[in-house]
Amino acid sequence: MTLAEENGEQGLLYKIPKVDVALLKASYADEKGNISFENECASIDALSVAQATHRNGGKVIVQVVRVVNNHMSPRSVDIPAALVDAVVRCPHQPQLTNVEGFYDFICGKYVPSGNILKACREEVRGVIGSTSKRGELHKAIAKRALREIKKGMIINIGIGIPELIAEEVLEQNMLDDVHLSVESGHTGGFPLGGQGFGVAIGPDSMLYRRSGGGQTGQRKRPLHQGKALRHRRVCQHYPDDKEGGILLHLYQQGTGGYL
Repeated sequence: MTLAEENGEQGLLYKIPKVDVALLKASYADEKGNISFENECASIDALSVAQATHRNGGKVIVQVVRVVNNHMSPRSVDIPAALVDAVVRCPHQPQLTNVEGFYDFICGKYVPSGNILKACREEVRGVIGSTSKRGELHKAIAKRALREIKKGMIINIGIGIPELIAEEVLEQNMLDDVHLSVESGHTGGFPLGGQGFGVAIGPDSMLYRRSGGGQTGQRKRPLHQGKALRHRRVCQHYPDDKEGGILLHLYQQGTGGYL
């Protein structure tokens, strides 16, 4: 980071890091190496990460539940095979969320509404606990904010008290009157808070996110674990990993230098 001047104004210049290795988690890969996030709550900025890594001559490694035999539908491809160097199959990997288990209503397979949506929320709460553990003052602030919301508004929900605003919208049966959104790319539906933040129940759309921020399921790879990958050909399929996948191993053993 350095001090720089542009158009007569001073500011901080952040150098773009060189990405050498990208580790991503998705749903499916076909035999060519095309990647789909079909069963995930979002693809976040996985495509941007893969593009940046490929541009720098690095390796893109994607962990998936299953490798399908046929070429998948072009419209279902989130990362093209041209950007993928290796695929690791992990049949028992969880969804790309902080919520344990598989839920069809957060990945677009099923879109609930009304009381059924509220039941889905309670189902998730049974796993992660109360969505937002906030005091009465915070709830009062959320109720006051609700009075400023008008029909047809697009409202981006952030972490903290804004999570309670989403709760109020749901309790007042206003989900059909406004458009709630979260930075992970969801618009519509009910955005979860707390441990489930970034996930929406029954969203109207799940868009690829082109903004900055953290990458779910992406992590640098320790240097000493990268040797076996250096001379692999494009889209080398690794043997089944039944113990949580390559990402879990890296989280547990991630020490030393980084590529």
